[in-house]
Amino acid sequence: ACSSSAPPPRGGARGGGGGEGGVAVASAAAGLVGWRIEMRRLTSSNLEHVGLQLWAGALVLSDLLLARPQLVAGRSVCELGAGLGLCSLLAARLGAASVLCTDGSLDAVDNCQETLRLNGAFDQSCKVRAAVVEWEAPPPKPAGGAEGPSSDDDGGRLLWGAEILLAADVVYDVPGAEKLAALVDALLHQGSAQALYLAVEKRVYFSAVTLRAEVTAYPQFIEDCVARGLKVDQVDLLDVPVYFGYVRSRFYELVVITAAPSSPSPFRKQASPPPQSPPSADADGDGAVGGVSSLDGECATKRRRV
Repeated sequence: ACSSSAPPPRGGARGGGGGEGGVAVASAAAGLVGWRIEMRRLTSSNLEHVGLQLWAGALVLSDLLLARPQLVAGRSVCELGAGLGLCSLLAARLGAASVLCTDGSLDAVDNCQETLRLNGAFDQSCKVRAAVVEWEAPPPKPAGGAEGPSSDDDGGRLLWGAEILLAADVVYDVPGAEKLAALVDALLHQGSAQALYLAVEKRVYFSAVTLRAEVTAYPQFIEDCVARGLKVDQVDLLDVPVYFGYVRSRFYELVVITAAPSSPSPFRKQASPPPQSPPSADADGDGAVGGVSSLDGECATKRRRV
C-alpha cells in the first residue's frame, strides 16, 4: 500500500491528474507482500511541481519491475525524471547493485531523498543516491570512466555507469522529448547503459491547427530515437500483471530502447542469447520471450495511429 502526505513546495497547486488516496501493491518479488510505501506527494500540481505528483506511468513501470525483478537485480540503475522516485525505490528493494534517482527539479530530488529515507532504501545493500540531472546539461562522463573510484560527488559516475535506465511519464513537450532522446543516445552509445525502460500515458489534446486530437511529444521522442540509430521495442502490457490499484487504459504504453538496431533484438526469442544483452522485459524465467513488437518501421505512421 502507499500512503501519502503533501510536501511543502513553494507556490500553488492546480490542474494535473494522478488522483487521491493510496495505491495497493501485492507482489511476491523480494518478499514485498504487505509492504507499505510511505510517500509525500501532491494530488494535483502546476507545471513547476509536476514531479511531486504520482502519475500512472510510474505505476505501469513499477508493475514491470515487480513482475520482472531480474531486470534490475544486481545491476546499476538510473531513473531519469524520477518525480516521486517510486521506481528507484522499487529497484533498490528488488536487489539493484546501485540506484541513481534523478530529476531536473531540486524540489523533486529533495522529496525523493525523503521518500527513499522513509522507506528504508538507504538501509539496503545497494548504493542509493538522489541527484539533480538536467537532460540538456548532464554531468560529464568521468575521466577515469564509469568504473573509476567513488567520491562524495559521484553522480556523474553513477549516471554514466548505469546499466539500466528507467523513465516514466517524462515526455510532455517536443523540446523535452528532443533533450531526452539526446541524453539516452549518449548513455547507450558512450556510457554503460544497455536499455531504457520507458512507460508513458499518451496524453491527447485538441489542436487548433489541425482541428483534431493530437499526441505529439511522445511520437516525436520515438522518431528522434530511431533517427539516432536506436531500436525501440514495444512491450505488450497484457503480459505485465497489475500490482497497483489503478485501471489501465489503451493510452498506456511501455517500450524498451536499446542501441545497435542492426543487431538481432535481445528481446526476441533466440537459440543463443548474445552476451551482455539487457534482460528482456518479457522473459518468464525459462528464456521464453513474448509480447514485444518492434516500432522501428512505424515512426512514419506513429502520429496517425495515436
